[in-house]
Amino acid sequence: MHHAIDAFQKALFISPDDVPATVHLCRLYLSPTLTQSQPNPKSETGIDPDNVDLAAGMLSYMANGAGYDVPEVWYFLAKSYGLQGRKDRERECLSTALTLSERRGVRDIGAAVGWFL
Repeated sequence: MHHAIDAFQKALFISPDDVPATVHLCRLYLSPTLTQSQPNPKSETGIDPDNVDLAAGMLSYMANGAGYDVPEVWYFLAKSYGLQGRKDRERECLSTALTLSERRGVRDIGAAVGWFL
């Protein structure tokens, strides 16, 4: 897992506004398996609170920029807010994620219809 984190960090060094790399890196940061080898006595969830804060900051930046219309950004931002105990912000972000995912088609219209547009 640490190789994946290194790879995503390198991708973000090259392209700081890369939404998929940010989402996947934050998903790893919010994963309890990341800290199983080093248990943190401050956390009941098994997730390092520093990683939660880092993920919340990165996702908040994405939600206010390049990832404003990506449901996964809002979902993982809600998850990080929930782990921080910010239940009101968690609810708002989950609502935004749901709204965005309802507007998303099953496939991209260009892929579905092809070059005939």
